[in-house]
Amino acid sequence: MEAIFVNENPAGFTHHLGLLSVATDGLTRDRDSLLHCRIKYRGAPDQSSIYPYVSEEDRQLLNRFDPLVAGKEYAFVQSDFLLLTREAGWYPVVAWRNYRQQAAFTSYSLQFSSSHNLQVFSQGRGHQQEGTTYFENDQPLNALTLLSGEYSVDSLVVDGIEYQLGVHTHNLLLQNNFDQIGDTLPALIRDLKSHYERNLKLEYPFRRLKIMEVPTHFFTYLQNWTTATDHIQPEFILLPEYGGGQWFLNVGRTRKEFEDEAKQQGEEPNEQEVQARMFVTLAGNAFVFPGWQIIDRGQEIKNNPGGWNRVQVFPLYVHHAYQIQEEGWPVFQIMLEEALRNKARKGEVDVWRLNRDQYMGLLALKKKSLSQWMAQATADDTIARILQLRGIQFFKEISALSPTGDFTEELKASFVDRKFQVSHPSGWLRHVQVSFNAYEKYQNIQKGDQLPAFEFGWVRTSELTGNGKNQYLVSLDVSNVGGTDGILDAQTTFLDLSENRNQSYSQWMYQKMDSESNEDKRLHLIPAGTKVRIDMLFDQLPRQLTIFTGIAQNIPPVKTFDLRNFDKGVGPLHKRGSILSIR
Repeated sequence: MEAIFVNENPAGFTHHLGLLSVATDGLTRDRDSLLHCRIKYRGAPDQSSIYPYVSEEDRQLLNRFDPLVAGKEYAFVQSDFLLLTREAGWYPVVAWRNYRQQAAFTSYSLQFSSSHNLQVFSQGRGHQQEGTTYFENDQPLNALTLLSGEYSVDSLVVDGIEYQLGVHTHNLLLQNNFDQIGDTLPALIRDLKSHYERNLKLEYPFRRLKIMEVPTHFFTYLQNWTTATDHIQPEFILLPEYGGGQWFLNVGRTRKEFEDEAKQQGEEPNEQEVQARMFVTLAGNAFVFPGWQIIDRGQEIKNNPGGWNRVQVFPLYVHHAYQIQEEGWPVFQIMLEEALRNKARKGEVDVWRLNRDQYMGLLALKKKSLSQWMAQATADDTIARILQLRGIQFFKEISALSPTGDFTEELKASFVDRKFQVSHPSGWLRHVQVSFNAYEKYQNIQKGDQLPAFEFGWVRTSELTGNGKNQYLVSLDVSNVGGTDGILDAQTTFLDLSENRNQSYSQWMYQKMDSESNEDKRLHLIPAGTKVRIDMLFDQLPRQLTIFTGIAQNIPPVKTFDLRNFDKGVGPLHKRGSILSIR
């Protein structure tokens, strides 16, 4: 730090481990008056002062990318490469007392010049003038990125969004594997994006998406209060070079599996079709619907949520678009983020991880209420696990009671009006149209300690015939013997998965990305102290019913019923749907 000026007057300051304290006495008229602060500084970020809240134990864990082990660097300032993200502290931001709060949205502009003749990338529109690159942003941002190096960049505009893929000039990934799908690439991108947004019910909030290759040893930490890391920046995905050595991003392996599939069917592999399938599989698996994690093993075991990926696009839709401010823990932000992430997921549920999280969360709630845990300074992992489970449950209950059947529709106005600005939970929940006061119920989440408890009876199945048409009725008796209402998430599958057992991973992943799930999902609210019968009517022959009990006393939180032996019956055909009968 060389000098600081407040309202253009020199100001005293102290600087320690990235925290800057400025003396403003006598430089402003009163405590509430606006001030202009100009900071003059130079040098490079101190690696030891980045992530000051991360323990030394976590810092010493290996940065493992099987079969590689890399070092850990949080920022790069070199003559031929520059990478600076929010955590590096390369630009000043207001320091929150609670470090879990998101950074404020700020209108940034940036000027960059260098004598090394390197390409430079940042957020917003960039233009050059007399050796200087100027960046202007379209909206306020909660993070700013600066990247410069020798890159080979391909750009494409699809539906008003500019996509860029930047790889090192010696990386021939694009030239060798995706040189024949230029004409079909816009349609492939559009389909992947539309597929994801149909699940999430949100639209991409930025005008650009830059996927840029960065060194493998660029390291970011997963925090238990958000799924966002510095691998994801506004408008940016920072992809570890060559996919970080992960086999599921292995282009050669994916290509071979699709070529072998064609040969097994007695056909000559069509290069254009192989490339299109490779793109959908690799891009989908890395950024959209991850099946595996790009994260070091130590952190994964410690607090990694299921179905999460370090370069997943999800934080761009939520973490970098909304800031919901509260005193202390950002409870609503954590709950909403996890509910949306869970909603956007696709594919098989990791039942082992679900059981583990449910069991640990339930044990924690048996010991103390959420508010008591939050008063404990060393219980971050426990608090985050409870909030994530509570968030999924809270918003599922809104979905179950909403006329639209979807909490994102209930909050649609907030998702539109509160983008890129500071908001409060009351503003999000004030206009929710359900039978309970949503904001009042949210406030009680931290205090309540009662849980639903479900007891399941037998499943009955029958086939109804009438007017030359068959329908299939599935009935399930359930009792809630707990002290509060509970939500059951019923998912019914129709596809016999045994038909796909001989598929390669790439074939299975492509099918997962390329088609909608052949499953039926319904939510059922079971009032406390009641016994109900759930009747579900389908036009297709169902194969399996899976019930997720959420935050309840049930361990494990998943109950599965194989559906067989449909008894023939004749009766009035009903409109497809569910009937909940309280006994």
